[in-house]
Amino acid sequence: MRYQAGPIGFDWDNPEKTVVLRSYGPGWNWNDYDQMLRLTQEMFEADNIDRPVAFINIYEPGARLPKGSPLPHLNRMNRIQAHEFVVLVSQDNVAIQEVRAFVKMINWVEGRDFAFAPTVAAARERMAQHFAQKRSSPET
Repeated sequence: MRYQAGPIGFDWDNPEKTVVLRSYGPGWNWNDYDQMLRLTQEMFEADNIDRPVAFINIYEPGARLPKGSPLPHLNRMNRIQAHEFVVLVSQDNVAIQEVRAFVKMINWVEGRDFAFAPTVAAARERMAQHFAQKRSSPET
């Protein structure tokens, strides 16, 4: 991955720059997360991105949410990054349940704002479905 914030690596997942692929390794913490947010914003600025972007977040085996309140970090994320859609890649039920609780804090709805997938390939397929559905839906 081109960018690294501790055990969190990330880069664009497609040439259109509509999806960012992030990999969360074991032991990441909120300082790493905040650094990743800053670096992601720098990447967006360097690439002149001023629209919502989708994310595929991979939780590597053993990756867990850090201790401490996620609310300041979630609020910061929502202020600086407009999210199109997020897919979490994990086969770890504990990690999935942690993230489910995490996203409820910011009122995200599964299926509308985020989804889960067991592999990166399945996440890319789910992301393609999201974009296809968005293209076929009339603007309101």
